Amino acid sequence: MARLLDKVEAQLAPANGLIILLGTGFRGTFLPDFHQRRLSYPGPDIVYLMSANGSTHEDHVTLEAWDGPPPPDDDADLSETTELHLSEGQLYVSRQMRSAASPILSAGPAGRFRMRANVFGRTALAARYAANSDQDGPGLTERVRVRLWPLAD
Repeated sequence: MARLLDKVEAQLAPANGLIILLGTGFRGTFLPDFHQRRLSYPGPDIVYLMSANGSTHEDHVTLEAWDGPPPPDDDADLSETTELHLSEGQLYVSRQMRSAASPILSAGPAGRFRMRANVFGRTALAARYAANSDQDGPGLTERVRVRLWPLAD
């Protein structure tokens, strides 16, 4: 059974519907095709995560490092598994590439990782926005859990 190695958390308001995860080795730019309607858009040392539509919610983001495939999150509203390359084996939640919103997660040695992004609370948020209940207030939080584990080369 896989073991959880490290975990970091951040709470932030998404800007332009995006949550950005940066590897400590990120240099340059990465602009994916956002018309693909995906949950995550990984590039070298960067991941764009799509947040819920709406302007007044916050995202609670948890990054986890595992030594192998973690158990599934069967209660997630959305889930997507993809691959990510981390040149230094470290990742953090960024505030629009200006500052860190979380501590740095040590995912393992530099290399390729499998990444599973799970979203919780998006269905409830969408229902509140549809009912025009988008005022600031408690309960307008979406939870995002990103789990990483190394891929064997």
